[in-house]
Amino acid sequence: MTSPSSVDPMEFFVEQVAGDDVTASVLSMRKLKMIGDALGREATLSRLIPFLNENVDGDDEILLCMASELAKFVPVLVPGSRAFPLISILEQLAGVEETVVREKAVESINTIVPYLDKSDSSALLSMVKRLVNADWFTSKVSACGIFHTVYKKLGSFEGRREMRSLYKDLAEDETPMVRRSAARHFGPFVGMIEQDYVVSDMLQIFRSLCVDESDSVRQLAIGGAHSVAKALDDPSMNSEAVLPIVRKASNDLSWRVRNNLAKCFSDVVRNMGVKSSDMGELFRCYSALLRDNEAEVRGGAVFQIAKMTQLGGSQLFTNYIADTLPALSEDAVMEVRSKLAQSLMDCAEPTICSKVSDSIILKSFAPIFENFLSDEYPEVQLHILNKLSRVSHLLSKMEGVVNKVLAMATGPNWRVRKATATIVPFLVESLGVEFFENHLVDCWLKLLTDRVADVRNAVVRSLAKLSKVTGPAWIQKEILPRIKRLYANSPSYLTRVTLIGCYVALSSNDSASRSLQDDLVTLLIKAFDDKVPNVRMVSAKGLRQFSRRCDDSTLVMKIKSALTQRISREEDDDCKYFAQMALDDIVSFF
Repeated sequence: MTSPSSVDPMEFFVEQVAGDDVTASVLSMRKLKMIGDALGREATLSRLIPFLNENVDGDDEILLCMASELAKFVPVLVPGSRAFPLISILEQLAGVEETVVREKAVESINTIVPYLDKSDSSALLSMVKRLVNADWFTSKVSACGIFHTVYKKLGSFEGRREMRSLYKDLAEDETPMVRRSAARHFGPFVGMIEQDYVVSDMLQIFRSLCVDESDSVRQLAIGGAHSVAKALDDPSMNSEAVLPIVRKASNDLSWRVRNNLAKCFSDVVRNMGVKSSDMGELFRCYSALLRDNEAEVRGGAVFQIAKMTQLGGSQLFTNYIADTLPALSEDAVMEVRSKLAQSLMDCAEPTICSKVSDSIILKSFAPIFENFLSDEYPEVQLHILNKLSRVSHLLSKMEGVVNKVLAMATGPNWRVRKATATIVPFLVESLGVEFFENHLVDCWLKLLTDRVADVRNAVVRSLAKLSKVTGPAWIQKEILPRIKRLYANSPSYLTRVTLIGCYVALSSNDSASRSLQDDLVTLLIKAFDDKVPNVRMVSAKGLRQFSRRCDDSTLVMKIKSALTQRISREEDDDCKYFAQMALDDIVSFF
């Protein structure tokens, strides 16, 4: 019997791949890199790669694995100076009929090309020519995807000129699939080209793709407008070359073209480096997209509001965007309202958009916030609630919004209740403690008994923030007695576990008074007498956390004594374990 160590990896691989079992062949091809590592560099170059070059056929899944694995050979197993034979294999794979195989082959070619030697430039150009001049469209489609990496690798003026000419041929190909691929990859390619040749060669190609008879070509071409604007890098040239295309695309008969423009509109404007005289024209186009008849277009445009406002400033926002907001806030399509909610909250975040003043938020945003908090879809409500803290300094002037938030504390959706619990400290910070006492405290504390753990835990987390806003003395006087009553009257051990979490959260406040700390320790120790082991266990964990932060030796000794007594009479092993851990911590620190 042959020992495993004597089996030739190449023979084993060939046997598996050439067999009739497709599953075995696929599994073997997925280990192609491992086979190469086992063979070593020289055997891989002399045996494995020639074999693969002669056997580019079979099941599509096998070819897909081959295309994926070949990119992993470079540069460790196969150095860049010897990697061109891999490109020859991938060239064959780039011409097969299955789309996913071709795309993976293109991806692998783009991964390997940067490692190749300059001496391979002429061979690369020849490969591109073969793909471009192939009889079947599949090779031409793949060729479009490798132009940008090959062009960057080429050093000769003549070679680069020829590649620009070849791309023009692809963009004018009679097959729509080829023109679509040329439009899709135009952006990466134009980004590699020198500015002079962008003007002389590439703008003509871009214009022809943007007016193509096929809307799918125009759709993909307009997605490259921001790359063209960046490549031109001149406001005047962009005004002459890109602005007319944007203007035309914003009114294109195909909603897909308008949608693709809407999704990248802010990128186009940013890269154009627009002159102030042209900014109004661009905002008119953008405003038209916000009012588009198709919901997908409106949704794509709405998502750009914060970025467009940052680029244009408050005046252009007021002139061209503000008037569209009321209609968008009542859009029949939920996705549009949801994206508008996100965008408006982004406008209130200075790190994203610093051009929206408080007066604009109160005038234009507040009525929409109020409307969205009453939306039938929780997704829309949550986009406002989760980021309402961004406008917390204005809540005292948003009575309608505050009233909506109060009503949502008892809403049917648990995510909404959780968000409400989180926002309460910010309401207190803005509206004052008296407002909290009169309107919020009871409904907020009621969330501590919510049936959903995430809601209860949200209250615990927000309690620490509330303590910092109101001060520990107020917490000790007004909140702690209510929590004690909840604990005493709670039939659910889950609620009692949550309330212990409140004690621990309050103890984390560095400014907590000695009196408050003493009360919290007493309550945590009292929980040791609970009949449910889970509660006693959580109490032990809480005391351990408290003792680590506490520098009052009297309190620590009080905790130590309670833990010692608890361990001596505790029957539950888990409770005893966590109590012992807390005691060990105290012994080691004190």
